[in-house]
Amino acid sequence: MQVRAQRRAFMGAPPIIPHPPLSGTCINCHTPEGGKVVLEIGLAPANPHTHTSGMSKSSRCKQCHVFKQDNKLFVESEFVALSPARHATKRAHATAPPVVPHGHFMREDCNACHSGAAARPEITCRHSDRLRCQQCHINQEGPTETDVLMDEQFVTFGH
Repeated sequence: MQVRAQRRAFMGAPPIIPHPPLSGTCINCHTPEGGKVVLEIGLAPANPHTHTSGMSKSSRCKQCHVFKQDNKLFVESEFVALSPARHATKRAHATAPPVVPHGHFMREDCNACHSGAAARPEITCRHSDRLRCQQCHINQEGPTETDVLMDEQFVTFGH
C-alpha cells in the first residue's frame, strides 16, 4: 500500500505520471493489454480506460493524471491521513471474497491493474482468467448504476 500512496498526489487521486513528458500519445505505450517495455523507463501498465464510456484514443489523460513533482510544494506537518489499508480485508461476510474498495467508473477493466507484469504484487489476482469479477467481488457500497451498465456492456464487448 505504501507504493500505491507514493503513486498518487493524494488519497483517492488517479496515479501520477512517473516519467517526464514523451512524444506521442499515452496509448502508444499504455495499451489495453499492458506489458510494453519502454526503454529507459520500464514497463508500461495497461490502460484501464479502454472500455470507459466517453473515452477514446484522443482522450486527454493529463486532465486527471499529473506528472510527478519532485519539488516540495508544501511545508511538512503533523497531519496523519486515513490509512487506505482499511479496505484490504473488507468482505461482505466471513467466507466472501474481498469487496471492491472503489467505484467501477473508469476502472471497468479489472485486469489492467490486477494482472500482468505491471500489476503490483499486493493486488495481483491469481485467477485473472475469470472474466466476470463483479459476479463474486461486489462493490463495497453494493451494486451501483455503473455495475448495471457494466453488466449490459459485458455482452457488447464480447468477453
